[in-house]
Order: sequence, then C-alpha cells, then structure tokens
Amino acid sequence: MNANISDEFLEEFKQSAKEHLQKIEEFLDVVVDETKPRAEIVRAKATLQREIHTVKGEARMMGFGQLAQAFEKTEKIVRESALPFAYKSVDSLKKMLAAIEEALDDPANFKADEAVALDKRDEADTETRDAQPKYKKVLLLDDSEIVRNLVQDALSEAGFEVASAENISEFVEKFDSFDADVLLLDRHLPDVPADTEVLDLLRQKCDFAGKTVIILSGEEENVLNDVAEKTGADGFLTKSDLSEIAKKLVDILRLH
Repeated sequence: MNANISDEFLEEFKQSAKEHLQKIEEFLDVVVDETKPRAEIVRAKATLQREIHTVKGEARMMGFGQLAQAFEKTEKIVRESALPFAYKSVDSLKKMLAAIEEALDDPANFKADEAVALDKRDEADTETRDAQPKYKKVLLLDDSEIVRNLVQDALSEAGFEVASAENISEFVEKFDSFDADVLLLDRHLPDVPADTEVLDLLRQKCDFAGKTVIILSGEEENVLNDVAEKTGADGFLTKSDLSEIAKKLVDILRLH
C-alpha cells in the first residue's frame, strides 16, 4: 500500500467513525427516554450495540488498538445497562464518546501505529505471495465499507481475487455470478436478527458445497472458535490485525 492510499483509508476511517459516533449519540437519547415505547427503546439499544461493534471492528482493522479498546469499554457498558438507561450512565458514555471524537482529530494518535501496521503488512504480503499454492477467489460479506475496502485491498495485494457485498441480498446475487472458492462472512449484519447466525441464514439461500467458509469478526478468538464449531465453518479470522489477514487465510486454506 502506498502512502496516498494509506492517507485515503485513514481519512475514510475518521469520517466513518464520526458518522458512527453521531448515530450512537442519537440513540443514547432514545434509550434514556422513559416516555418512549418499550419496543422502541429495545430497538435503540440493539442499534447502539451494532454501531459500536462496527466502529470497534474498523478501528481494530486499521491497527488502532487504543481506540478499539475505548469502543470495547463503551460496548460493554451499553450491553450491561438495563433499560431505560440511567441518565448518569448516558452522561458517562457521552463523555467517553467526546474523548474518542477528540482523539480522531489528533494526527499523533494515528501516525506511529499506521507506520508499524504498513510495515508489517508489506512483509506479510510478500510472505503470502511466496507461500500461496494457487490463486483463490474470495467473496467477502461485511456491512462496514471501511472493513470491505481494507480486506479487499489486503487480499488483492496478496494475490487473491476478491468481490464484496454489504448485505445478504447483494451477497446472494454475487454468490451466483462470482463463483468464489472462499466465503468470508461477518457475524453481525443490520439485516440479520441478533439471535440468528449469518452463516445459518445464508445456507438456506445458497449451496455452500465445495466452498471454504470462514467467519470474520471483531470478537474474541475463543468466542469465534465456538461459533465456528457450532455453525460448521471451516475457520475464523479476527478483525484485529490487517497485516496478518492474508497470511492467516492461506494457513486456513492449506487445511482444506
């Protein structure tokens, strides 16, 4: 990745993060409002968790560990808070969000991490191209444009042919036309109920015979390992280290 593309991704991430923060603040006003119908408050909390989870994953993919940890802490507070939220909890969350937004405007929070991430990624791409037994076609499903762009760029540079989709309907359409060898699937999508596994839903719509299915998520490895076993996925990748994603994908493919 050259410096110009890197700067472009960085600005794209900052803009995306700020948009997520704005939505999070809007829904915080809903979950604290006792005059709202219970169903609306429940939906608002689910949306809050999804927005925080998405931007947390984006931060991890970019290699910004401290920002990801801040979103992780925010996500935990939201997940464990009873409805409707107490005003004190919302005030604390808004202060945390304000600090995160301030950090997004400070270049010092990004330059060093970015340089390290790019160096690691260049090294990993070279190793992956040398080790890859043959080219593979990958179909990626993720609702985050940042994640789609980063993963697609990393895998393409490593020799993979990649197509991406942001929702279930687009994935099903491209599944038939692209004929991928590998399916790389996010676990949490806005158009999929929280209690439904994306992989289970897609198996009802597509024939996965002969495909290598891999889960992509920002969750902990022990959680993803359990999910992979439960759903019959061939493996998982975490949204924690973009520089290693192509190499880890090759390692999984060697086993299948």
